[in-house]
Amino acid sequence: MREKTIRHISVGVLFAWLFLFFALLAPARAYAAETRVFDQANLFSAAEKQELERQIATEREKMKLDLVVVTTNQAGGKSAEAYADDFYDQGGYGYGAKKSGVLYLIDMDNRRIHVSTAGGGIQLLSDSEIEKLLDLGTPGVKSGNYAESASRVLSGIQDSYRRAQRKGWAYDAESGVWTKKKHLSPLAALGSLAASLVAALGAVTGVKRNYKMQDGEARRASTVAGIIAASGAAFDFGELSDRLLDRNRVERRIRRSSGGSGGGRSSGPHGSSSTHTSSGGSSHGGGGRSF
Repeated sequence: MREKTIRHISVGVLFAWLFLFFALLAPARAYAAETRVFDQANLFSAAEKQELERQIATEREKMKLDLVVVTTNQAGGKSAEAYADDFYDQGGYGYGAKKSGVLYLIDMDNRRIHVSTAGGGIQLLSDSEIEKLLDLGTPGVKSGNYAESASRVLSGIQDSYRRAQRKGWAYDAESGVWTKKKHLSPLAALGSLAASLVAALGAVTGVKRNYKMQDGEARRASTVAGIIAASGAAFDFGELSDRLLDRNRVERRIRRSSGGSGGGRSSGPHGSSSTHTSSGGSSHGGGGRSF
């Protein structure tokens, strides 16, 4: 009886672990199965397309940035930039609140390659990083090795991501924002600790001095109060105090509301990125090159 109970428990635990395993695996499979290579110009073989899909799935999972590769031989009268931006927006691509991601376009109609960035992709891929990606992609399209061109650009994006992390930048995938981590060197940390100790010591000394002053002022105040009472004089400081308090409040409110923020280029781990607005009203960065 005891052995049967143990066997039942063991089988139950095994099924529980299997259920948990497949539950965790399912989102990853669904994520990997999403199509991200759109070879409308028929430039890739079936094997090349499959390999690019595999590379994209791996890099997307690591970076939490959407990646899309598109080829076309019919841009419909659009520039490479407009075609890339619209394809990204209309396809609903992007990760997180800012639809972060990168699209690489091989445009056989305009004979151009183009990198379009959105959300966190804009901040990551500065103008100088875009030029590096175009340097990676150009040789392949010129020699007819289109899959190699796309693969090298994808690898370049991941390399840019890793270099940003090595520089001390952190990426929040949900908000699509890169932030610089704050690190204190041992010397700076020691200096900060020393400053804190000095400030604490000063505060203690100030409190003691304040108590001494208050004792002296109390004695003087009692003497002054006695003189005033004896003379029958009276003073009202309430109105003056209220005026001073109101003035202090007004001045503080004015100072706080005088700040402002200006627009401009987006800056990130590798420098600044120029941006523009697509026909759909979304903000994009990126750049292109003829071949």
